[in-house]
Amino acid sequence: MHARRWLYVLLLLLFAPASFAVVSVGVSVVDAPDPIDRGELLTYTITLDTNASDEPAGHLALFMNYPAGTTFQSLAAPPAFTCVNQTVELHCVASNFPADQTATFTVTLLVEPDVAAGTVLTTTTRTEVNFLPHGTPVQTQTTVSALPVITFLPGPMMVTEGDSGNTPLVFTLVLDQPALSEVRVDYDTFGGFGATANQDFVDTAGTAVFAPGQTQTTVTVQVIGDTLTERTNPPEAVVLRLTNPVNASIGEPEREGFIHEDDPPQTLEVSGLTAPESAGFMTLVFSTPARAEEPRTYTATIEPGTATPGADYVAPAPFTFTFDADTQTHTVQIPLIQDNLTEGNETFIVSVTWDTPGGPAEFFRTATITDAAAPGPEPVPTLSEWMLIALAGLLALAAAVRLR
Repeated sequence: MHARRWLYVLLLLLFAPASFAVVSVGVSVVDAPDPIDRGELLTYTITLDTNASDEPAGHLALFMNYPAGTTFQSLAAPPAFTCVNQTVELHCVASNFPADQTATFTVTLLVEPDVAAGTVLTTTTRTEVNFLPHGTPVQTQTTVSALPVITFLPGPMMVTEGDSGNTPLVFTLVLDQPALSEVRVDYDTFGGFGATANQDFVDTAGTAVFAPGQTQTTVTVQVIGDTLTERTNPPEAVVLRLTNPVNASIGEPEREGFIHEDDPPQTLEVSGLTAPESAGFMTLVFSTPARAEEPRTYTATIEPGTATPGADYVAPAPFTFTFDADTQTHTVQIPLIQDNLTEGNETFIVSVTWDTPGGPAEFFRTATITDAAAPGPEPVPTLSEWMLIALAGLLALAAAVRLR
């Protein structure tokens, strides 16, 4: 086959008119767009011209390879050319192409979605005249765009919890550049500092989508409201995690969203701090008005004041109690010792300590035992008693006068 071809070429050279030697065919190639995104159509516009030629080009052939990572889509060629195998490479032939003419070819290829970012798509376009290579091949290079990068909108993401219902915590995802193809990324949530899924926030998962040209989209996580006293420093946090990007890369895989605590801080109160000696017991009730999500343990000690342990009351050993979401009160009875002594009111000290993130905390209250035997004020005589006293005085005065 090759021998026949070269024999034909040799015969043409020997017997063809001398004018064939001055045939000149120019070639230009324009690629668009450049750079190009994956999944986008790449168009080559090829122009042949014989404007510098005085003679027609006999058996003018045009060749162009298709770069790896592309798929043929369409070809538009002048009627004078016959194209074969156009899905594999561009190969078009005209048996006789006049001088001072142009011919334009349009080839459309699809850049495949799995082509790596930064790939250079290279083609070489060449011509043959009368089965001989003609002119200088033209090389064209088109760069596949770098992937857009997914990050989060700068700045803190925080929402106030609320006492009931759900409050949306919105995460904003951003692309560093518009994408020509749809961008997708999977997301899910997990608890950060002190936060628990489906207790502090609704566990959330899904896929975020950027339409072509779009550079922002949002993901919403619902924060669950309650009246529990919770962590405030640092605040509770829910973390949004990004995975499995499509047509993009991930520049920031996670971002924390903070839950601002709006419930009152946990405080300690004690009631029942006064009781008469005759009651037999003083009932102390420790309580907190706020429900705490995290348990807190207190240690209480009864310390002497003006009252004497063993003589006025029975001092218990130090005791502990814990408050949490379900327990907000603790009751202790202190035995009181009754006597018939006139002592006046006496006191002892209720001391409570507990641990906080900033160190130990301490709480003191004074308890008072009132004395049942303590003397009261002298009674004031009634009117009838004053009259009897006056009558007795008159009788005594009369008797004294008689004796004189």
